[in-house]
Amino acid sequence: MPEHVIVGGGIAGFSALDKLVEEGERDVLLVSREKYPLYNRVDLKKFPKTSMEVQDLLMKKPGDYPEEVQILLNTEVEGLDTEEKEIVTEGGEFSYENLVLAVGGRPREIPAENNSLEQIHYLWTLDQARRLKNVARGAEEPVVIGGGLLGIDLASIFSRTGSEPIYLIREDAWWEKGLCEPGSRLVEEAMEKDGVEVVHGEEVQRFLEEDGNLVGVETQKGNRYSCDVAGVAVGLELNTELAEEAGIETGRGLVADEKLETSTDNIYAAGDVAEYRDVILEERRIDGSWDGSMSQGKTVGANMAGEDKVYRNVSVYTVDHFGLNIMSVGDAERKDDREVFFHREGKEYVQVNVKDGQVVGGVIVGRADLLAELKSGIEEGKALEDVELSVELQKCV
Repeated sequence: MPEHVIVGGGIAGFSALDKLVEEGERDVLLVSREKYPLYNRVDLKKFPKTSMEVQDLLMKKPGDYPEEVQILLNTEVEGLDTEEKEIVTEGGEFSYENLVLAVGGRPREIPAENNSLEQIHYLWTLDQARRLKNVARGAEEPVVIGGGLLGIDLASIFSRTGSEPIYLIREDAWWEKGLCEPGSRLVEEAMEKDGVEVVHGEEVQRFLEEDGNLVGVETQKGNRYSCDVAGVAVGLELNTELAEEAGIETGRGLVADEKLETSTDNIYAAGDVAEYRDVILEERRIDGSWDGSMSQGKTVGANMAGEDKVYRNVSVYTVDHFGLNIMSVGDAERKDDREVFFHREGKEYVQVNVKDGQVVGGVIVGRADLLAELKSGIEEGKALEDVELSVELQKCV
């Protein structure tokens, strides 16, 4: 039986595998539902709008590892028995001593009538990106639904492939839960300059079809928008079912401690699905960024190999669209227990989130030179006045 089993073939799972191999471990099994080995999910948003090929995204192949290491692709884990310390797949059972669940999530299905039409697209996997690449350049009237960091990816894809999408946002501003109004306005101005029509306060309730083909959407206000293709990004559903059925504690994700160990001994969580105790912010949180997932994978790999490592990381998530470089740092969301300060000048925007007098996150647009200072301020738990950002901040109302 393999000593170490990894369920999940994304960056968290493969980072755990890499760390185990680096530590000299060879008795390792990685099981992934994906038919591809590790690929670059960060670049998925570039794939449909460029000449990139599938091989440009692939980062690993089974032959990269010692022959003792087993990698099973296109394999679903159907069950987990924590008493017997065994996972069940369609091809058989595998016992383990240490297990990491890096099972990620899936796009939240939009709760609208006729939501299974072929012309409705999500962007989360390589196969979904390939489908979108095939239709984006031929789209005449695309609609994008979802006003967050994944929705803007879709708006950029359609804009860059020759169309002028309508972008329907339920909230009053783009990424309202993250940005103050001046920051949202900056991004929306850039989108509109590139031909994107941004519409606020609209929630799609029904996809309109004729002969099985998408011809439009209808919103809760009764407004209709014509479209021949729709890109949807309305959130992520975390894959907690396997853990729940096995009796592992779950909340929004898999509840884990500061070492990423779950409520069941020797079972760890990493990536999108990990709801861990953040020792920097002193609260439970989920960080599914590429940067965070990679770091979490390395941490659980080290702990499975016998170390006693605490996960400590301030992640950065970057979006480059519409001529803007948008960097989310740490806990960038606006929340009731945060004070939020911002500065906007032209196409530059800086936002800092403060909790109990301590800098905990922020957003930077067009001022990459400030990233290191903001990140170190979060890592060191500095007060706002001790973070040298060289801009004049005002309070977000």
